Amino acid sequence: MFNNTLVFQILSMSFLPFCAIFGSACAALYMGAPLDPVVLGTAWAIVFGIYGLNKFTDVEDLVNNPEKRMFFKNNQWILYVVIGVLALSTLILFATHKFTFVHFVILFCGIAYSVKMLPFLRPDRTIVFKRLKELPFVKSLVVTITWGSAFFTIHLALYPELRSNLFEIVLFIISFSLSTFVNTNFLDIMDVDGDKISGIPTLPALFGIRNALLYVIGLPCAVWCLSIVFMYFTGHVSGVIAVALLLYALFPLVYICGYFYEFIPRRYLEIVADSHIFLFSVGIFLIYCVREQIINL
Repeated sequence: MFNNTLVFQILSMSFLPFCAIFGSACAALYMGAPLDPVVLGTAWAIVFGIYGLNKFTDVEDLVNNPEKRMFFKNNQWILYVVIGVLALSTLILFATHKFTFVHFVILFCGIAYSVKMLPFLRPDRTIVFKRLKELPFVKSLVVTITWGSAFFTIHLALYPELRSNLFEIVLFIISFSLSTFVNTNFLDIMDVDGDKISGIPTLPALFGIRNALLYVIGLPCAVWCLSIVFMYFTGHVSGVIAVALLLYALFPLVYICGYFYEFIPRRYLEIVADSHIFLFSVGIFLIYCVREQIINL
């Protein structure tokens, strides 16, 4: 049982880093940036470190997923690996002169998301330290902005000459950011009981599951789909890009329905939901192939 749990948790921890390196590579191909092993390798390492760190500070998992919480509590050696990977990736970026402001923002927000390092003054003039995820509305915005833009902004920061195709890049960033926003709020719906007990002010915890589904998830998706249709009929985007963006915008229905109709086991729901990053990367790669006439449609 221990071995099965160890394998599952390690694979779970490795999925998002794999998506990060794949997404960064696909974005580089689309933008015409070099497939730099340092940039791609550190993308894997930073995501592995940030999400690994969160596994050890998610006290709300005592309610939401006690098996996972106890596993990481009993395997502290993984925490040392996580910290080592984060430190090594940062040193490599500095040593190769490829550390950008985007990297700084991602690292700072990623660590502050899990570690109580942000000082706040209480009414009694004492100082209390909080995590980013403990601030109302901030958690969703931080995850949305960092994940939603990082694939492209890191390459733009390293290679400013790639900004010629900025309109399509902005469209992709908006699409990916929206999907990330939906994803993180869906995961908060799954964890709403533990978040309420732990005092984590997620949007579902503040406004309820029904309102979160309607206004936080449903309304933005509907507006974005209508915007894509409008841009297609006004000639701002091609048919290939419009179809790709629409299909991607509708993907959250898979894991949302899987959760409420219980046809996806809860243990795998987080991986299924996070696979939106992999699907986005595949879409960018296919659009690149069509543009370069590697695939003819």
